[in-house]
Amino acid sequence: MKLKSKLSVALAFSGVAAMAYAVGSPHLTSGRLNPSYAPPVFQPPTVTLSAFPLQIAPGGSSTLTWKVDNATSVTLEPGFGSEPIEGSLVVYPTATTEYRITGANSAGSTSNSVTVSVTSAYPGSKPVISLFTATPNVVNSPATPVTLSWSTTNANAVSIEPGLGSQPLTGSVLVFPAATTTYKLTAASSSGSTESSLVVSVGNSLCVTSSSQFCTQGGRFQVSLTARDQRTDKTDTGFVMFSSNIFGYYALPNLTGNTSDPAVFIKVLDGRPVNGKWWVFWSSLTDVELSISVRDTTTGIVRTYNKPSGATPSTFDTSAF
Repeated sequence: MKLKSKLSVALAFSGVAAMAYAVGSPHLTSGRLNPSYAPPVFQPPTVTLSAFPLQIAPGGSSTLTWKVDNATSVTLEPGFGSEPIEGSLVVYPTATTEYRITGANSAGSTSNSVTVSVTSAYPGSKPVISLFTATPNVVNSPATPVTLSWSTTNANAVSIEPGLGSQPLTGSVLVFPAATTTYKLTAASSSGSTESSLVVSVGNSLCVTSSSQFCTQGGRFQVSLTARDQRTDKTDTGFVMFSSNIFGYYALPNLTGNTSDPAVFIKVLDGRPVNGKWWVFWSSLTDVELSISVRDTTTGIVRTYNKPSGATPSTFDTSAF
């Protein structure tokens, strides 16, 4: 088989069928898998931004401090534009101002903001929230632990919503958000109250592994299949014998009665350095009817590959996603 692009395919599976690789792919060294290659994890950046103090008098200053992980560009608004991935900056707002920092990469962008309040009274007349952060502020799955941390002065009561209620004046608490959540901290005293909010983002299209499906490329792609024996009309969703960050293979115990008999091999490669696409390869060692599905959890796109009964092909899709 010959391709007009920089691709050569050789499918091998358990010493019987051939595995497929792309010439020039970072997965290969001299035609073999490169053991030092670590597939990139394509996730939106993680952004932390804080300001100290959060409340100033007219003419005062506040220091913004930020750190952005897994980003190719960082911007700070209003008015500052491009910034390094980690740094600090002294600002002199003349009015209450929301500062927002955004980190971006090929998987998307993440923003975090903090508000510096300019009051007519000097700090001390009302509570000051000097710190309110979430670590991490972006998680991929519901119920992942996130630590909220805060520090206040001039307050005699602190509460956090939703659901956390009264808290120490300075401290931290572990939360397990089931969905993207805005947390609001209120510091109060006899002189008034001060509020600060932050957002914890939770992914909602996640890859879930089970005995019949597996995940590749850092959890971005979810692989599943169905099989039907044309002789008996029995069906099977397969049993995952093995999976890695790149490939996995199935047995069909409902059809064969054997969980250790490999029948289908499926691999997802990052071909973007070559043509900007994710590639899907699969190979079959059975003549039963197959339907293979690969779902991109980032975009929700599903590619389905069907094999008719009686055939034992191997094929590839170098423009899958």
